[in-house]
Amino acid sequence: MYDGRVNILLVDDKPENLLSLEAVLEKLGQNLVKAHSGREALRYVLKHDFAVILIDVQMPGMDGFETVDLIKERERSRHTPIIFITALSKNEMYITRGYSAGAVDYILKPVVPEILRSKVAVFVELFKKREEIKRLNEDLARHALQLERANRGLAKEVEERKRSEEEVRKLNDELELRVAARTEQLQIANQELQREIAERKRLEQQKDEFIAVASHELRTPLTTVKGYAKLALRTAQDLNEERLTRVLSIVADKADQLTRLTNEMLDVTRIDNNMLSLSCENFDLTELVKDIVSNIKLLASEFNFSVDAPSDPVMVHADRQRVEQVVTNLLENGIKYTSSASPEERSIEISITPHDGEAITSVRDHGVGIPAEQQSQVFNRFFRASNVTSAYYPYPGMGLGLFIAHSIIERHGGRIWVDSAQQSGSIFSFTLPVAKDRSESLIRSSTEAEALSGRKTNRV
Repeated sequence: MYDGRVNILLVDDKPENLLSLEAVLEKLGQNLVKAHSGREALRYVLKHDFAVILIDVQMPGMDGFETVDLIKERERSRHTPIIFITALSKNEMYITRGYSAGAVDYILKPVVPEILRSKVAVFVELFKKREEIKRLNEDLARHALQLERANRGLAKEVEERKRSEEEVRKLNDELELRVAARTEQLQIANQELQREIAERKRLEQQKDEFIAVASHELRTPLTTVKGYAKLALRTAQDLNEERLTRVLSIVADKADQLTRLTNEMLDVTRIDNNMLSLSCENFDLTELVKDIVSNIKLLASEFNFSVDAPSDPVMVHADRQRVEQVVTNLLENGIKYTSSASPEERSIEISITPHDGEAITSVRDHGVGIPAEQQSQVFNRFFRASNVTSAYYPYPGMGLGLFIAHSIIERHGGRIWVDSAQQSGSIFSFTLPVAKDRSESLIRSSTEAEALSGRKTNRV
């Protein structure tokens, strides 16, 4: 019987190391499974599911990298989080190989107990939430099956009623009582069907509530992970530990990614429940875009960014934070899907054009592009193009960012679309309403400026 405890696999050929890991993690109150070799670890993986696997790199016989490769080949364990723990050299080659093998983290000994425990706790909570969602989905599937059976029964009853009515026309008064009895049975069946429908709606609501609660609950451990990571990062920077600083920067970045994913889950729940609220005001769209680009430039210094906009302010009436969310998502997508391009192609161009009472913002990249036949689906929930989910383009993501961006822009009364070609990049564009008290003057000044001196390009 499930007692709420999950399995954590500890793999190390040295018993003293396993004992040390067990002492660090026993406070989590979970099932700690110990394996003394890669082969023993594989036997456990074949029998059980694990929330996270902590594995030593250097082991006799089958080392940690080989073991992880075999674990990832199995469909059921392919997505199990792997954390390498090793006392090997901090050479970047080992670290890169660890992440290439599918690890979510690479920790060097000696291990800081609090940090390791916090990281493992995050994966434990994620595993529990996934299991709970899985059980809810199974319940929904059972209710759907029951509903389908009820529908088939109702269809048969309706057909039988038609035959009864035909007999009524032939037998008149003799069969009238039988028709009345059959009608009563159908009413009972219909009431039962309505109850099933109401139950299914209740379960759907519970699912939405669970996602919202789960997202909120994830914020607490994420905040802890981010806090410890940034504290350790500052310490490493003060000590001029370049390699440790690089590793901790990756940890902090991954924590930020989890935070964004949690926020996306909350936004999806708000959209589904029609609770995505806006706080609109008049602001300069060009100024906002330049501020966003300046911040992103700090994290993507290898990219060139340009902002092409009128010299006068482009005032729009919108929710500033939500518009910032949309622009940031489009820029981050452009960076992500252009990361494998040549250095001269690593550029993002943003243009802002007032036109007919709207401000059109376009973000162009030179990345892998989107297949033409899939562009109509790009704003669907959980959709990811086939050319970014293959082994050749292993870009991470859940396909929620563009869905949320589409909902935000539509909520403003605007439009969002994409023009793209494979290996030639993509152009994502959206519109926002220009502030009414300045729309005419902005359009007129933009037209005059273009006629006299052309458009002004600002390099950031």
